[in-house]
Amino acid sequence: MDLAELLDVLTLRPAGAAVFEGRSPAGRTRSVFGGQFLAQALVAAGRTVAPDRRPHSLHAYFLRGGDPMLPIRYEVDQTREGRGFSHREVRASQQGRETFRMMTSFQVAQPGPEYNEPVEMNEVDPETLPDYNGWGLAGTDNANHDVYTVPSPVELRHEGLEEPHFGQVVQGPQRIWARISGQVPGEDPLLHAALLAWLSDKTAADFAPLAHGHRWTDRGTDSLSLDHAMWFLRPVRADRWLLYR
Repeated sequence: MDLAELLDVLTLRPAGAAVFEGRSPAGRTRSVFGGQFLAQALVAAGRTVAPDRRPHSLHAYFLRGGDPMLPIRYEVDQTREGRGFSHREVRASQQGRETFRMMTSFQVAQPGPEYNEPVEMNEVDPETLPDYNGWGLAGTDNANHDVYTVPSPVELRHEGLEEPHFGQVVQGPQRIWARISGQVPGEDPLLHAALLAWLSDKTAADFAPLAHGHRWTDRGTDSLSLDHAMWFLRPVRADRWLLYR
């Protein structure tokens, strides 16, 4: 999948009042990617709020594995409409079976106090760092896994990786640079927040099995998303390098 198809996947089809329909990328054979549920549900909710309200947070639960061959129906409940915040509940279903549910909020942009915990950025050019998928491929016993064989619109680069080998244990703080490949047109904060949600599920689960000497792609090893939470503290461009600690 390339950027053009990703943007097309995030372009939902209206299917009724506060109801939208989404699809999975062509050629997807495993269950629906968790980041796809997050991104599409956020887009669906965002289409029901005023354009001056930006994504503020989301809290989601993955209830069943989704079938990538079937369309996904997103129903949006306009839970609350306040002066500064809008709250939405999104339910995703396939053939009448609920697969995913999310609560999300949107906030009117306004100034306020800011605080940033100092982060050591290191004088590093992310493009010179090892490709994370290439590193994973070199250390797994399952090189035919589709995460390595199917092109992805997400770039991941890792700081401080050791030479990969099967059974490698990686513990302690991790630093991954990530971005959506290519130039995303426009500055729509909802679209970039949805792309960030998609991107977030590409990294968050990897480190649990790594701490025990496994890639999640190894034979006999797998991972699945049960729940997910995000806060959007300020608008970002998902096609620029972002540091995930």
